[in-house]
Amino acid sequence: MLRSPARVRVVAEVAATDGAAPSRARRRRADPLLRNGLLLTASSLITSLVGVGFWALAARWYSPAQVGRNFAAVSALMLLGGIGQFNLSTVMVRFVPPALRPARLVLRSYLGALAATALVSVVFVLLIPLISPQLGFLHAPLLGAAFVVGAAGYAIFELQDGVLTGLRRADLVVWENSGFALLKTGLLGAFAVGGLTLGILHSWLVGLVVVVAVTNAYMFTRVIPRHRPRGSAVSPTPGYVAADFVGAMCWQAATSLPPIIVLNVAGAAPSAYFSISWLIAFGLYQLANNMGYSLMVESADERRLPAHYWRIMRQAGTILVAAVLLLELGAPVLLRVFGPDYAAHGTTTLRLLGASALPNLVLTTTVAVCRVRRRLRVSVSALFVLSVMVLGLTVLLLPHWGIAGAAAAWLVAQLTVATGLLVLARHWRPAGDGDRPHGTGGWLTRVCCLPVAPPRLRRAADRRTARRLAARARPGARPSGVERTAADVLVVRLDGARGPVTVTHPCTGRAAAALAADCEALARLGADPRLDGLHALLPGVTDHRLTGRLPMAVQARPPGTDGERLLQRDPGSARALAAGSLGAIAALHRATGRTEPAAALLADWVDRPADQLAAGLACCRDGAGAAALRAVRERLHARLAERRMLVAWTHGDFHPGQVLLDGRLRVTGLIDWSSAVERGPAEVDGYQFVFALHRLLDGRGIGEQAARWAAGRDPEPDDLALLAVTGTPVTPEGALLGWLWRVAGDVTKGGRSARDHWWVAANLAPVLTEARRWPESRR
Repeated sequence: MLRSPARVRVVAEVAATDGAAPSRARRRRADPLLRNGLLLTASSLITSLVGVGFWALAARWYSPAQVGRNFAAVSALMLLGGIGQFNLSTVMVRFVPPALRPARLVLRSYLGALAATALVSVVFVLLIPLISPQLGFLHAPLLGAAFVVGAAGYAIFELQDGVLTGLRRADLVVWENSGFALLKTGLLGAFAVGGLTLGILHSWLVGLVVVVAVTNAYMFTRVIPRHRPRGSAVSPTPGYVAADFVGAMCWQAATSLPPIIVLNVAGAAPSAYFSISWLIAFGLYQLANNMGYSLMVESADERRLPAHYWRIMRQAGTILVAAVLLLELGAPVLLRVFGPDYAAHGTTTLRLLGASALPNLVLTTTVAVCRVRRRLRVSVSALFVLSVMVLGLTVLLLPHWGIAGAAAAWLVAQLTVATGLLVLARHWRPAGDGDRPHGTGGWLTRVCCLPVAPPRLRRAADRRTARRLAARARPGARPSGVERTAADVLVVRLDGARGPVTVTHPCTGRAAAALAADCEALARLGADPRLDGLHALLPGVTDHRLTGRLPMAVQARPPGTDGERLLQRDPGSARALAAGSLGAIAALHRATGRTEPAAALLADWVDRPADQLAAGLACCRDGAGAAALRAVRERLHARLAERRMLVAWTHGDFHPGQVLLDGRLRVTGLIDWSSAVERGPAEVDGYQFVFALHRLLDGRGIGEQAARWAAGRDPEPDDLALLAVTGTPVTPEGALLGWLWRVAGDVTKGGRSARDHWWVAANLAPVLTEARRWPESRR
């Protein structure tokens, strides 16, 4: 377990991002998250620029009525291709990276997409006189057949982009899309010279067939054979594909139907003005989409999802704000490229559509996160609401405001959906902080999507607070390090002639209560004569002022680096680090503990944390969650009442981050005693450390591990070896008790993770689900 090459590789990749900072260019080249996203964005930018040239030439060579009809036909082709490929392009992005046989997965997707697209396209062509009379020219046999082939080609075109992105060959997506854009532009000129009225549509049809054939020939002969699976092999389930398809169809309807509605209601010329504005604005949408695809490819290890999420928000948000401002100012100038009529009629439309790209970043990132986690209820609901609002408001506003009403429909719909997602962020946003901004700056980031200045403002405020704390703790001292933890605590390190100290400042009421408990526990441990030589491992509280406007505690912290950082740098040291850490806490247990009957202590050990869990989380107070928690409580009472257990000073939140070690992996300190209990079950610390070690090395959640123990499955040999260091009895009830103490402690401290819906799903749901299966005889 601890030395698995795959697990070591994952943690090594994480550690690589935390080492010495190379140049910005090198970081971007080495970071697949930014590299893929920026390459896909470059592809979209090149395609958009060539596309602007394509439609500018089309506007010069064809009348507005012809441009409107051709654009509507192309929109219908894209809609049918999107329907027929079942949104399998995003499925490819998500499931090709870990696939052991990607060629088989891709071919099956191609066959399904071709069959489905051909079917829906034939039905559409046959029903054109009824559903869209303005597109009646597609009802002709030869042109109708070519349209069906083009729709099928577009379905494969979309799929191959997803496959190449999943294979980390976004560079080929750049070449493919650029080649298609240039080819169809050249064909447009040839068809215009030839006097072909539908030359715009024909250039798309011929260009799609050529590019799809060339790209797939290279992909199947060169790219796919060189693929090496990344991450755990997973396959798309029918439920995932169906739910993602529903969401994608909502998006396709919202993006492809408005030009057709404008054509049928307002006429061909207004449709051309709207279509060109939409084409330009959609380039801004593509930036968020591309960053979302990169997020899906690079977040197979879900521990990195929070950090990736906030980095995407910063990168895409910064670029989008600048692009939208430029578009708002330069809309008339840009539209004059297509002709004076386009600038006269489309400026307001383009500005409204461009502004809608900012709230769309929230929606797009939400969809990407939900796809990574394979929990699509939120994303599908959001896309459905967006589609209904866009189409409904377009029909409602178009007769009164013209094409500006159709653009306003997009802006209102995007703002409404983004606001709803932000209000319900705890149901979809990744658990953990990553590079998440906090406080006022974080609020501005989430609402305005301005991800650069607000975190800097927060960091500046933290530095000002750190200087005030330093002046109060050691006049004349300057902070050597400032860090805000997930438990809303500001930690300031001070160096000086009297030795280094740590100043801790709680930012919330709960954090203040936890800090007071930490100081009290350290004072009592420091006065305990039984510890003798172990006192050197404990921080010494030299001052604590936990009331007033600037509460703080000053501790003389032992030297060393915490175990979590050491594991990130060197995952191969896990076994030695774990053995030393558990040996140190076991020595403290032996020094302060004795074996006693557990029955008289179960009210404090079991009932108290269970009550804290129920008080802090509504899902544990009512319904099935309350019944499952009651089953856990009953089982622990029934099984532990018969045992004699080691009762000692118990850390209560023991994991590698709470252990300080030197360069030789010798333990130099045990920190953060805010959850400590003087007469606690000593074996809790051993199980908590094992749980945390798995989470760091292979990403397994605490709930998943505890549920496995509670189900009575055979423990892993490495786990048995680690627990033997502390002399911890190996029992399902011990693991269940360690889990209960850990989750109750997280909820009591009030950290952000405990308020997150995903934290509940990862840490509580597996155990509570397992508990519901227990018959009365197993409790």
